[in-house]
Amino acid sequence: EHQPAARHSIEGRWEGRWLSEANGHKGRLRCLISRQPDGDYAARFRASYLGVLRFGYTVRLKVETRDGVWHFRGEENLGKLAGGVYEYAGQASATNFHSTCRSRQDHGTFEMRRPD
Repeated sequence: EHQPAARHSIEGRWEGRWLSEANGHKGRLRCLISRQPDGDYAARFRASYLGVLRFGYTVRLKVETRDGVWHFRGEENLGKLAGGVYEYAGQASATNFHSTCRSRQDHGTFEMRRPD
């Protein structure tokens, strides 16, 4: 079922690309963001790598709205094999999502837009 993007919220579907600036790896990225009862947001990411490997995880984000832009940050422990604790920080408008992600061994960016 296709849910329309919320115009006045960061909630809903996003899609785009991830890029590791540490090793040059990159791939497709999809995300579904939903508001939690405590006011935080859950960002459910689904990333693909080399077109075959798929990886999914959820990051809890603290979100503040300033001047019509959502500023967010969060962190999640993805486990030793995936690089440990990653920190996320970025901002989103109604149509564009940009985040940096950083761990001890890796750092990169997530760039997404609302799907058509």
